[in-house]
Parts: sequence; C-alpha cells; structure tokens
Amino acid sequence: MKKIIFIVLILITAFAYFYFKDAKALKIEKKYNIVNEAGEKIPARLYYRNVDVEIGNKIENVYEIVIFFDEKLKMKLNPIVVIPKYKFIGLIEGGESGFIKFGNKVFQLSDESNNFTMLDNPISFDDPPIKKKNFDGKLISFNSFEELKDYGHTIILKKIK
Repeated sequence: MKKIIFIVLILITAFAYFYFKDAKALKIEKKYNIVNEAGEKIPARLYYRNVDVEIGNKIENVYEIVIFFDEKLKMKLNPIVVIPKYKFIGLIEGGESGFIKFGNKVFQLSDESNNFTMLDNPISFDDPPIKKKNFDGKLISFNSFEELKDYGHTIILKKIK
C-alpha cells in the first residue's frame, strides 16, 4: 500500500513539474487603476509582466499590463495586454487557457501567451473592437467593447500618484 501511495505521489509531482516548469508568476499592477469615464471601477484585475522582445537586432525588456476582466462578464476577448511604451492594446493568444489562477495569484504557463493580436487591427478583425485609444503620460484610454459597454463608453487605466 505504501508503495502505491509513493508511486502516485511521484506521478503527481512529475506531472506538476512538467505542467508548471515554464510557469511565470504575474505581479499585481499597483501603478494603475481601471475605471470608466465617470471614474467608476471596472470589474477587472490588473497584473504586469516584463517580456524580453527582439526589436531589430536587440533584445529589449518590455513592461506590459495584463488585464483580466471578471469572469461574470463572459467576454470572448479576455485577457488583454496593454504596452504603454509602444501604444499597443492586444488580445493575448490562447486567452485565459494560457494562465492558471490561485486566488489573486496568476501564473503564465508558457511563452506562447506573450503573443497577441492587436485589437485595433482591421486585418485581424472585420470590425476591430478598439476604434479609439489614447496613451497619455497619466492615462491610457480606449473605447469599450463587448460586455464592457455596460460600464461606460471609455475604459481608462489611470496612473496612481
């Protein structure tokens, strides 16, 4: 009996290792709040990550904000990534299946979730969800889409002082 339990524990450990070996913890974003145009909170959680990206012939470490909208909204376009430096807003490839959540902790399971599709790209979407976006020093704003329209016309990432 002890051998069976020992073998099961080894199998569980091996499975967990291979499943989580490339997992990276996202950090809770504390520099921004997410609100609508009236300053009302949007049901979402903000995280950030730093991703090494090849730009030209150089590797650059790029700061990215990852937004997970509340599951009650049942949004197809979830999660999204905002890259302030390059003024990009995109849909993370693989969606939520590329992440695992434990309470407030979120782990990215593979580097595939670093890829994204621009949400304002008419080549990727017949009717792009993002039609207006603005990147100001203290504010990042974009138009609402899908179920977010119930919360206002504009989504704002407001820098906390």
